[in-house]
Amino acid sequence: MNAVHAWITVVAGLAQYLLHRLHLAPKPDLMHARAEFCTVIGHIWGWRKRLRVVHGERCPRDMPCVFAQNHVFLLDPFVSFGAAMQSAGILPRFMSRDDFFAEKKQSWWYRLVNVDELICQLGTLEISRGNVSIGQLRPFVNVLRNGESFIMYPGRTRSRSGLIFEYRGEVQEPGSASFFLAQAQRGRETDLDVAIVPLTRTRNVATGIDTVLVGHPLRLAPRAGREEQRALDFQLVEAIAQNVTVNATQLAAGILYLHALHGLEESIGRGGFEAMARAALERVNGRYIDPDARADLPGQVSAALRHFRKAGLVVLSRDSIRLDRAKILATPPMDGTFRKLNPVKYSLNQVLHFADVTQAIEDVVLTPRAQCAGGAEQLP
Repeated sequence: MNAVHAWITVVAGLAQYLLHRLHLAPKPDLMHARAEFCTVIGHIWGWRKRLRVVHGERCPRDMPCVFAQNHVFLLDPFVSFGAAMQSAGILPRFMSRDDFFAEKKQSWWYRLVNVDELICQLGTLEISRGNVSIGQLRPFVNVLRNGESFIMYPGRTRSRSGLIFEYRGEVQEPGSASFFLAQAQRGRETDLDVAIVPLTRTRNVATGIDTVLVGHPLRLAPRAGREEQRALDFQLVEAIAQNVTVNATQLAAGILYLHALHGLEESIGRGGFEAMARAALERVNGRYIDPDARADLPGQVSAALRHFRKAGLVVLSRDSIRLDRAKILATPPMDGTFRKLNPVKYSLNQVLHFADVTQAIEDVVLTPRAQCAGGAEQLP
């Protein structure tokens, strides 16, 4: 898409929207400008360089879809939208809770820019997360029956700790993506083919690179019962979880965490540290690995260590890494500060459900050869 055209369209649309709020112009139709808004937001946040979409060919192009992604950051809907648009030229709608901006409604700027109204103008359909009504669910079913698609987050809430899904409070199970497939297919004279497309977003906190991996589409048999629907919901969660990208920052975090947890040496030679990261990477098979880790592991490990230094978790010198055991083992509050206060735990949590990855890190850190005086220089 032409960037200049996108910027002109967005600026003109927002200007007309502000005039509408001032009762000087009719309400603009922004639905047709969703792709332009996504392009502009992508330019602002640098997604052209920082967002990588993998296996976009898996996205169906000839049927309505429910795009289901893990929830990482506030702007996830635009990332999911960008992945769908880049993969298959699909312009999906969004699912969002209706109380997201509740605390902002008394702000002076909210009177001028009604954010709820604005995001609905851009294709958002809102629900009451604590008390969802049938009337709020019906529009999503109609979207599918009309041959369109929408984006939802079955984890229901953002993960603050880096875990792929983080169920807190009243949230105990994944949101039912299968419900919408079942309802869209129900009562149809001819079978409606609808797919759930798993999307997995992984942020490398050290480099700022985001990877969205598109999973294989999942389908529900016509007239499937509740048990089959529930099974599909958990299959979806597993599909999203299995597509986390493995990167050098996670491996570096695991090495530091195990040294802190097991009381190993507090000072690690930089050459030995890099050798451990390389040995762990070579032991990981069958996972999607960040291509930057394979192309430039020393640079990626250095970027990770510099990022951890910013949080005060390590002290770096030319030849060694001194870790702060207490800070690395500390568990920050389960809020937006977690990632900044302890990026080691945050990064490791991203792959904590991968038994093979954690085993690979343990193998290179905890074996007698890895604990020898030479650090990990002797590892294969």
